Amino acid sequence: MDKRYQLILIFLFGTLLRAGYLITPGINSDQAIFALQGIHILKGEFTVFQWAYAYMGTIQSNLDAFAFYFFDPSRLVINVIPVIISVFFILVTYLIGKELLGKEGGVLSAMFAAIAPAYLSIYGGVARYGYMETLLFGSLLLLITLRLSKTENQNDRGRLFILLGFISGLGLWTNFLIIVYFPACGLYLLFKDRRL
Repeated sequence: MDKRYQLILIFLFGTLLRAGYLITPGINSDQAIFALQGIHILKGEFTVFQWAYAYMGTIQSNLDAFAFYFFDPSRLVINVIPVIISVFFILVTYLIGKELLGKEGGVLSAMFAAIAPAYLSIYGGVARYGYMETLLFGSLLLLITLRLSKTENQNDRGRLFILLGFISGLGLWTNFLIIVYFPACGLYLLFKDRRL
């Protein structure tokens, strides 16, 4: 089977697996906090940190507010956001695998990301704690680091460094858990990029 079709099937399966959690009834207090803050943001309130979670930024609530602008607030709407983010996580994982091992490695990486452990799949379909956002931003840091170590053009390197800094800051604001990616990216660049 062609790699493109394999990749499409992997994305569909990963999306369906996570979308299965959208039909699960009920909402818990953690999800409600994100949604309520999203409603307040939609009404014009500006907040930097998440209610009840002073170590987290409000990216999830801002995305909820954006979705609430088009659809009525509901459990389904707030959980669609992490599902979309986890599909992007599968895409970035594919790109990392492709960067390291070629197309075949990319497809295999995407497959492992799509058929993730239950814990990751569950949190990939539930709006809380910024776990999926952290994984997405951390994976983007890894991808940018790989590209940076192979880029020769100084202008392109400058843009990649700016992007690396921006994603690092955005990820740190989203959830401090992203800090585990910083040593990995820094050490990789230190040992692989002779210009540093």
